[in-house]
Amino acid sequence: MIAEAVLCLALNVYHEARGEPWDGRVAVALVVRNRAEKNGTSICWEVFRDGQMSWTNDMRNLRTLPAGAAWDQALAVARTVAGGTIDFTNGATYYHTRDMHPRWARAMRRVGVWGAHVFYRES
Repeated sequence: MIAEAVLCLALNVYHEARGEPWDGRVAVALVVRNRAEKNGTSICWEVFRDGQMSWTNDMRNLRTLPAGAAWDQALAVARTVAGGTIDFTNGATYYHTRDMHPRWARAMRRVGVWGAHVFYRES
């Protein structure tokens, strides 16, 4: 089960935050872990839950596993988050890029900005 969680987290980090600094990539992974813990679901369920992660809407992203340095870094982030208890996001369960202003964010408590994303948790 841990290997599955690491793979799903790594795929999400790779597609959502691969160009970001370490803390931005970790924060994206923490959102998924926090959601799974909060909802009593699995990390993979949260990554692939309909409409949650935009990259999962394009099945071409799932045809082959990524490779290279960005993939290796995504795997390192995923292993750190899946096997640890750190959470510097203060329980964040949602995020969006800085250039977006989604309506749902108004009902959330902003907890920080890491990398190119703004992070929230429910109030």
